[in-house]
Formats: sequence, C-alpha cells, structure tokens
Amino acid sequence: MSVLLSCEQGGQSIPPELSFREDLEIPAVCHDPASEVAGELSRLLRVPLIQNKHASSLIDVRLSSHHRDLFGKQTRKWKPDDRQRLLDTIYFPYREKVRSAISHQLSRQPYVVHLSVQTFGLRSKSGKIRRTDVGLSYDPSHDDEVDFCLDLIDEMYDAAPMLRVRRNYPRRGSSDSITKSMRSEFRNQPYIGIELMLNRAWSERKTALRAEAIRGITLAISQIVNITAVANAA
Repeated sequence: MSVLLSCEQGGQSIPPELSFREDLEIPAVCHDPASEVAGELSRLLRVPLIQNKHASSLIDVRLSSHHRDLFGKQTRKWKPDDRQRLLDTIYFPYREKVRSAISHQLSRQPYVVHLSVQTFGLRSKSGKIRRTDVGLSYDPSHDDEVDFCLDLIDEMYDAAPMLRVRRNYPRRGSSDSITKSMRSEFRNQPYIGIELMLNRAWSERKTALRAEAIRGITLAISQIVNITAVANAA
C-alpha cells in the first residue's frame, strides 16, 4: 500500500501566461496553512506530495470543471477566452499531475491511498464554532474508504489524543472534490481517496502543539499503511 499526498490550497503565485491581466490581485489574507502541513506530512511520511502553487482565488482546482464556484470572484467576470486560459494553465495541468501520480503508483503498488490535505475555518458560514480538529471526508458507499477512516480514527485516538476527529465533516466525501473525481476515474481499481481536513484554529499556529498533532497524524497513517516515518516534526 502506498500513499500520495496532494494539497490544492495555499498557493500564491500567478502564472506568467496571465500577466496580461494587470488588474489581477491576490488577496493578502488568503494564506492557508494546508500547504505547510502537507509539506511536513510528506517529509515525515517520506511520501510524494503534489502541490498547487497557484492561488485558489483564481481557480479552485479541487472542484470539477462544471462547478459554479470553480472561478474566483474576480475571474468569474472574465471573458470566456480568459477563463479558458486559467483552465489551460492551472486547472488541467494540476489535475493531470494528480492523475498521473495515482496511475504511476497503481502500476507498482497493490493499493493507493490519496490524501488531499485541506483546512477549514473555526466558524461555519452561519457563525457556529466548529469544535472538530480533524475531519475525514470519504465516500460512505466505498467500503475500503470507510474501513480506512475507521482504522485511522482508532490509530489517532492513541497517537494524537488531543485531536477531536470526526467523519465526513465539515463536508461529506461524496461532495464535489478532487478525490471524488479521481475516485470516478479510477473506478474498480484499488484507489482510496480521502480529504484530510484540518481546523485552522490549530493548524495555522506554529506551536509545539501543532508539531505534536502533526507527529500524531503521521504515526497514525504510518501504522495503517505500514511505512516507517521520520521521528521528528519541525
């Protein structure tokens, strides 16, 4: 069994192909700790990580190409030709990287676990406080994904007891996502696609508690997939 990490959030760059848009701005507040945590998990687990380096305020590579929220507030107002440039320079290349990595691992391993590392806010849109620290979003109709998440929760109970873990929260794994798309593309193949959702209340703070939590998540994953992880988190 092999592990592939991906991170669709946290990028800040703008492709050179979009330099013609002089009005394009990346919000200064769009920093997301998902890319940092994903990088640390990749280092500790010693597994590959595919990261989207471009700002999700341009285009959200997590979503399917027909989703109404695919484009950001600025870019959804662009002309069709300009939006197509976003698809051609960011969306399709990133999706192909993930797809190729999964296909490559499937050709060499009996099972591939794809963890899409993401974050969510402390408060919901309605203002309600989310008291969950880690959410595992998966397809409940996929038995292997159910079993994997149940095993991961058991392992995290021992390895990271400070974290409150909840299944299919704050969103269901059957919702539109990159793991849902890959699950469809690799149907009837030994592929498991899980969204590893982290509350920004703890994941954005570079504290000893965050390092301990990342170590715990690393240990829990390594126990299930039977790989040797690096001992220390930064």
